[in-house]
Order: sequence, then C-alpha cells, then structure tokens
Amino acid sequence: MALSYVIEYLLSRTRGQGYLVNHSASQTIIPAVPPGFDVTLALLPAGNDYANIVYESGLFPNMVPDSFYSEAQYAGNQTVAGVLSSHWVQRMNSSFQVISRSMPAVLTIRNTTNVNQFYGGVAYFISIKSEGAYREVLEELSHLGNSRMDILAQESNRLLNILVHGGAR
Repeated sequence: MALSYVIEYLLSRTRGQGYLVNHSASQTIIPAVPPGFDVTLALLPAGNDYANIVYESGLFPNMVPDSFYSEAQYAGNQTVAGVLSSHWVQRMNSSFQVISRSMPAVLTIRNTTNVNQFYGGVAYFISIKSEGAYREVLEELSHLGNSRMDILAQESNRLLNILVHGGAR
C-alpha cells in the first residue's frame, strides 16, 4: 500500500500535542451472503470523527470473482455499478472520497450465484476528529497547491476541490 503524497503529508502534520489527522482502516466481512440476497452498507465516519477521507479500498482476494453485482452511491449519485470481476478483486483502488454524517457512501451488493458467497472489503482512510481540524486540512491543502513538487500540488488541488465542493457538511 503506497500512500499518495498528499495523504503522507497530512499524516505528518501536527496540531497541538498530537497529529492533525490519523490513519485508520475498516473491514467489512459477511461470511455467507445467500443467493439473490441484497446487502446495503452505509459508510459513515468512524466513531466520533467529524469526517473521514477514504484514499484506498479493495476487496478480499479470496472472494469469488463475478459472484456479486454492486452499486455504489455517494451524495445521492450512483458512482459505480457492475459485476465485481477479478479486476476489482485483485487490486486496491485509489480515491479521495470524503465521508461525513450528512454525506455517507452507500454500497449495495447482490449475490448473483446460486450458492452462499463470502464478501470481504477493506477501506483505508484518514480520520479528521473535529470541524476545526477539517478547516486546518483545507488550509494545509491550499498551501500545498503552490508546491514545487508537481505531483503533490496536483493531488492537493484535487483533494481540496473535493473537500470544498462536496466535502463534510
């Protein structure tokens, strides 16, 4: 798991006696989804976090490819829909997805086979504990937008745009 430059940078920033953001991970394991059964999962900020930024997610490699149809929604819009093929099972997917109580991500999966199937997924994210910390993240990103390192400037501008136009509300 290689962290993007902007995530590494945010994880290194301090605030008072601690860090501005923390690194976290979440697993979802459903041992046996019955045939034709739909499961809907809502991804909300962990614990008492103000917001989370998911930067990488994936499926467990021991899942059977092509056994689930999936639909993902964010901010009321369908973002991804289709069969969870080996393409999705065999790799991690990078993103900048801001999750807040008012804007959760919703994932619906349907077992399309005629036998029970195992489902497992993982998400890596940074947790932002308060609205004040969220504002500090915005400020840090706005400074990075002028970075001399092109990739850092591009990533920070992309994440800043997501936070400003569709972030925690």
